[in-house]
Amino acid sequence: YHVSQMVLAASEDKTYRGGFVAAPGRPWAWANVLQSLPVYHAVWSRDLYEIATALIAMGDRAAANRALDYLFNVQQRPDGSYPQNSRLSGEPVFGGLQMDEVSFPTVLAGQLGRTGPADWAHVKKSADYVVAHGPSTQQERWENATGYSPASIGAEIAGLVCAAQIAQANGANDVAAHYRT
Repeated sequence: YHVSQMVLAASEDKTYRGGFVAAPGRPWAWANVLQSLPVYHAVWSRDLYEIATALIAMGDRAAANRALDYLFNVQQRPDGSYPQNSRLSGEPVFGGLQMDEVSFPTVLAGQLGRTGPADWAHVKKSADYVVAHGPSTQQERWENATGYSPASIGAEIAGLVCAAQIAQANGANDVAAHYRT
């Protein structure tokens, strides 16, 4: 293992496989008046996506696949959305919703080539949520604005393009065309 791969491997929860908290320690900025907040000790689907893409780049596709399984099976809500962040158990910490975090798991599924029927069921729920509720976001990635965020819209577009590819792999050509539209 390369040192950075060892750090990521050590950061994977051993109870909830595929669950990686955003940061095992708090950055210095959070070490003062905000000490009691669980900020980076939570799982954010956006951060987990970033960790998973680093794992892919380092050749650890098995860990990246566990991360996607975690997102699909622990964090994803029945309506297809994802909480702003959650404890490893999936219990939401903050109450916000960020549309990029709804989209990144779908992008990860596309990157991992996860196109089977079970994966498609998860992807479809999220893509349908994005179509119904986007492109506006309750919170953008820095949580200081609502509305139309270029970063969120970019993630939503990428997610819908990946969802279209996965839909097509499952014979849902009309749905794929709708996502591309």
